[in-house]
Amino acid sequence: MELININDVSLSFGDEEILNDISLTVRDEDKIGIIGVNGAGKTTLFRLIMGELECTSGNIIRRKNLNIGYVPQRVEYHSQRTAYEDALETFSDLIHLEERLNELNEQMIASSTMESVEAYNRTQERFVNEGGLTYRSLTRSMLLGLGLSENELDIQIEKLSGGQRTRVLIAKILLSKPDILLLDEPTNHLDIEALEWLEKYLSDYRGSILVISHDRYFLDNFVNKIFEISFTRGELYNGNYTKYAQLKEERDEFLRRDYAKKEREVQRIEAMIEQQKRWNTERSFITARHKEKMADRIRKTMVKPSEKEKSIRISFSEDRKSGNDVLRITGVSKKFGDTVLFRNAGFEIKRNDRAFILGRNGTGKTTLLRMILGEVEDFEGEIFIGTNVDIGYYAQGQENLPMNDTIIEAVYKNTDETQLGKIRNILALFLFTDDEVEKKVSSLSGGEKARVALAILMLSGCNLLLLDEPTNHLDMATREILENALLRYDGTILAVSHDRYFIRKLATKVIELDRDGTDIYPVDYDQYLFDKSKKTVDEAPVQKKKSDAGEEYRRAKEAEAEIRKRKNRFAKLEELIQNTEDKINILTKELENPEISSDYGKLMDTNSRIEALTTQLQEYYTEWEDLAELL
Repeated sequence: MELININDVSLSFGDEEILNDISLTVRDEDKIGIIGVNGAGKTTLFRLIMGELECTSGNIIRRKNLNIGYVPQRVEYHSQRTAYEDALETFSDLIHLEERLNELNEQMIASSTMESVEAYNRTQERFVNEGGLTYRSLTRSMLLGLGLSENELDIQIEKLSGGQRTRVLIAKILLSKPDILLLDEPTNHLDIEALEWLEKYLSDYRGSILVISHDRYFLDNFVNKIFEISFTRGELYNGNYTKYAQLKEERDEFLRRDYAKKEREVQRIEAMIEQQKRWNTERSFITARHKEKMADRIRKTMVKPSEKEKSIRISFSEDRKSGNDVLRITGVSKKFGDTVLFRNAGFEIKRNDRAFILGRNGTGKTTLLRMILGEVEDFEGEIFIGTNVDIGYYAQGQENLPMNDTIIEAVYKNTDETQLGKIRNILALFLFTDDEVEKKVSSLSGGEKARVALAILMLSGCNLLLLDEPTNHLDMATREILENALLRYDGTILAVSHDRYFIRKLATKVIELDRDGTDIYPVDYDQYLFDKSKKTVDEAPVQKKKSDAGEEYRRAKEAEAEIRKRKNRFAKLEELIQNTEDKINILTKELENPEISSDYGKLMDTNSRIEALTTQLQEYYTEWEDLAELL
């Protein structure tokens, strides 16, 4: 069934054309990735679909009573409720039903009548059928899956960060189960575990999805179509991102060859026309007119290959080589007040390593980078920086950029380069030309600030690059250019990233950071995933925090016992849930028995038993879902 028809839609603001003749049909269970460079009009397309903007020409037809869930890229909303309470509000109808059940129960206690009992039974049946027994645990499970911690569930929305608020909003939209989801860069604030959780959820989602994303790994894992917006026009490709890249290359190559072939044919016909005209006979003029019509027909079939989007050019180099031992972290612990961020972290970085620190949000990855830089000094343990190591740092939010300076001033002040002409040439490589270099840094978009930060890093000549989420705010083309530049770089890289495509292309070492320290995998990302998934009692990790064999064996046995215990409990819970539901159904049917419904004592006793079982069932479901997350 067709949900949305976008028919030849164009949009202009004054003389600026944003979209031109865009057409797209969204059907049931379509999962479409919307891609394009920054500023291509992707978010604008979403705003047109939502009705926030009106198209200049064309139309958008939505199915009647279509329920659309929209998560914008930047979330700004306020609430005095906690994250859990705010997400729970999605089930306001069930909350009202629950309140009504309590009212009816009190009425029956005060004065039981056949009418009140029937009203209670009807309400309870509706409550159970609509998910009343599980909506609270589902809400909690959704928030935890998207990366909020147990403590953050009880924090007021007002006190949460922008990324945390985005996760709450995503949870609310997913819980509402709309017919179609519009997600604008939903992965920006998610760590890898939350990304994997979201991918699985979206893969199983029964509705339709339109998602704007630069995350190629994410798009590979669940979309079945790619809609690319380029130079104001749109093109639809069947398949995930990898299939799109293949089809696009084949299409562009076909168009290049077809255009060149037809151009040669038109030129040949035009030469014949000129020759016929020089002969200056009646027959030659007839032939010339015939050939002109032939050339016109060919021109109408000619599709000019799309121009290449302007792209930045990056080349990192080191002014001098470092020693072989670049960095050594030994027994490093960090806490804020009484809260331990991580403890006993340790790893080594050798020259030419491309190491990535992975871990859930809030584990201290950025803090660890700042400790290496010397910006955070209050910690336990030792950080050793090797001989001739020159560090260049790329901050996640570009907060180290001088916001009150112009672009050219920012580069001049933060590098050793003194020739303004050379700085202008470098900035031109990053698409800042002419008067654009005089823009204030504070006025730039996230992607533009990222390009300024990369330009500074490129001029630094450092031999150790500390990169904190370097692909955030970069479109796909720029991400690929950055990847290739870092592959050519002769220095050493220590990076924090949740961009799995980026990690997969570059990593030679993976460092897992959590509250208890670090696990080191001196392998690429694919091998890391394999080693991690195949880790068993008899198959130790590549390198562990503790080397003591006895301690390793004890921990392995404890882990094995814990997994076995969880599996047994999981199976037992499924049995308990089924038995409890059966008991509730039996007692609910007993309420219809006149012997019970006419006996106030028996009626209250049965209701009490149903309530107790319902509470117990909810607890079983909560525990079951918690265990399901761990198995």
